[in-house]
Amino acid sequence: MERHESAARHPERFFRRARRWPFLFAAASLLVSALLLASTALFIARPGLAGAVLGPQQGQADPPQAQFAQPPAWALAPAQPKPGCRYFPETQHNLCAGFRAYWETYGGLLEFGFPLTEEFVDPVLGRTVQWFERARFEWHPGVIPARFDVLEGRVGAELLALGGAPPAPTPTPTLTIDLTPASDTNAVGTLHTVTATVLRNGSPAAGERVRFRVTGGGNPSPTSGSDVTNNAGQARFSFSNTLAATNTIEAWVDLDNDGTRDADEPMDTATKTWTGELSIDLTPASATNPVGTNHTVTAVVERNGTPVSGQRVRFRVTGGGNPSPTSGSDVTDNAGEATFTFTNTLAATNTIEAWIDFDNDGVRDADEPRDTATKEWVVSTPSALDAEPESATVVIGTQHTITATVTDQFGNPVANVRVRARVTGVNPQTLDCGTTGSNGTRTCQYTGDTPGVDQVEVWADLNNNSSREAGEPNDIVSVTWTVTGTLTLTPTSTGAGNVGDTTTDTTATVTVSGTTAGVPVVLVITDGTANGSFAACPADEDEIADTTSGGATNTFSTPIYACSGSAGTSFTVRAYHDVDNNGVRDPGEPQIGPTRTFSITS
Repeated sequence: MERHESAARHPERFFRRARRWPFLFAAASLLVSALLLASTALFIARPGLAGAVLGPQQGQADPPQAQFAQPPAWALAPAQPKPGCRYFPETQHNLCAGFRAYWETYGGLLEFGFPLTEEFVDPVLGRTVQWFERARFEWHPGVIPARFDVLEGRVGAELLALGGAPPAPTPTPTLTIDLTPASDTNAVGTLHTVTATVLRNGSPAAGERVRFRVTGGGNPSPTSGSDVTNNAGQARFSFSNTLAATNTIEAWVDLDNDGTRDADEPMDTATKTWTGELSIDLTPASATNPVGTNHTVTAVVERNGTPVSGQRVRFRVTGGGNPSPTSGSDVTDNAGEATFTFTNTLAATNTIEAWIDFDNDGVRDADEPRDTATKEWVVSTPSALDAEPESATVVIGTQHTITATVTDQFGNPVANVRVRARVTGVNPQTLDCGTTGSNGTRTCQYTGDTPGVDQVEVWADLNNNSSREAGEPNDIVSVTWTVTGTLTLTPTSTGAGNVGDTTTDTTATVTVSGTTAGVPVVLVITDGTANGSFAACPADEDEIADTTSGGATNTFSTPIYACSGSAGTSFTVRAYHDVDNNGVRDPGEPQIGPTRTFSITS
C-alpha cells in the first residue's frame, strides 16, 4: 500500500521505467490485478488506459506501448482562473465547457476527483484530454460518454506517478476568506461596511468575485451585493438598517460566478447589531402667524437624546389657504437640526409633517420616524378700507347705509377693527360705526334732514382715538339728499284757439314734503320734437328755475303759455330737485313727482 501511494505521487516515472519493464512486471501485474477488480468499467470506457496499465498480455513478448502521451509541463503547471470555467484552487486548474458538464453531471468530485492538468491535445490519441485524480477525460465530438456506476480508481494520479512527474498538489484548501469586523454594534439609520479579505496560499488574491448576503431582523437594505477583490485581496459591502435588530452577513468567494454558494466555495460570516432608533421632534408644535410672513419650523433628530447629523428630513404642508412652498427637505447639521420655511397669503390653518427619509425616495415609509405641527395664519395690519356705495341719492328723512370693508395687503378681511365716519356738507355729523366682523365689514348709518350733498369720510380708527391719522386706511363717498313731492298742471289741456296769446293756459305747481326749507327746483318743458316750442311766453323759456316757498306748504308755482301749436299736439312738464342750485338740471339730479302732459284740443 505504501508503494502504491508513492507511485501515485510520481506518475512521470512510469514512462522511464517502461524500459525496465521485466523488472517491474511482477509489481505491475499485482497493481493491474487490483485495478482490474476495482475499475473494470473504467477500462471498458477508456481502453487507452487499459493498454497503458495492464502490462504484458497473454501472447505478448513485450509490454504494450503507452496509449497516451505524458502531459506537457505547461498543462501540469498551476494555472490562473479562466472566464466561464470552474477554477479549483485546491489543484490550481480549470474545468471548462464539455468536460465540466460531464464532470458535474456524472459524479463530480466524488467520482473523478480534482483536475490534475489543464486541457491539452494528446499527440498519441489525437484528442483533447484532461487528467483527474481518478480519470482521464477524452473529447469525442458527437459521442456522449457512457456512465458506469462504479468508483473509479485514481488512475490519473497513479499513472502520472509511475511516469515520474512532479507530485500532484495536495487537495487542501488554499483559498481563504475573512470577513471583518466579525461583530459590531451600529446605530440604526447609519451606513455600515464589512470587508472580506481573500488570500491564496496566504497572499492577497485579486480578481475574485465575493458575494454578500444579509439575513436577520429589522429592515436591512440592501440585503445582498457583490464586489471583486482588489490588489489587496479585499472586497467591500455596505448596508444599513432602520430598525433595531441583529443581522448576519455571509460572504463567500463565488468561484463559478453563479450567485449561489457551493460547498467548495470559501465562506465567512459576521454579525451586526443595530441599536438606538432615531426620533424626530418638530418645533414649534403650534403657532399663530400673520398672513404673508415667513414662518420656520425646526426638526430635531436625536438618538437616545444625542443629536444626529447627516439625516435627510422631508417636510410637507397640508391644509387651507395658499401655502408656499408646500414641501421641502434639509439635512440635519451637527446639532441634529433641519429647517423648513414657508408662508401663506390667506387666513387658514396648516399642518406641517416632517419625517426622516431613510431611503431618500421622497415618500414616507412606515418605519420612518415623523412628527407634525400646526400653523394658524391670521390677517395682518389693515392696509385698505373700501366704502360702498361710492355715491347715492337718498330722500331726506330716511336712513342711509354705508358699508365699509377692511382688508390687509393681500386682500384678506381684517376683523375687530374700529370704523368711524365724518359727514361734511348739508348734514354734518360724526359716526362711530363699531368694529368689523370676521368678514372684515362694518356698516355706518345716518339720516339727512336737509336736501343737498354730503361728503362722508370713512376710516379704520386703528388707535381708537376718534381722529383719522396718517396710515389709517380710509375712503370717501358722497350722499345726495333729495325731497319727495308732487307736480300738478291745472288745467291739463286747452283749445287750439287759446294758443298764441299771453293768456295763461296752465299753471305748474311743485309741492315738496319732508322739509320746511326752500328747495331749488327746475321745470323742464318738452314737446314731441324739441324743447321750447311750448315755452312760456314772452320769455320763450324751456327750463324754469326757482325755489319753493318753504314753510308748511313749501310750493313753487309758475304759469305756462302755449305760444304755438295746433290741435292734437302736446307737451310734457317735469320737475327736478336742483341739488347744486345752479339753475339748470344736471345729470343725476332727482325728479320730483310724476311727469305731466298738457294737450291742445280742437
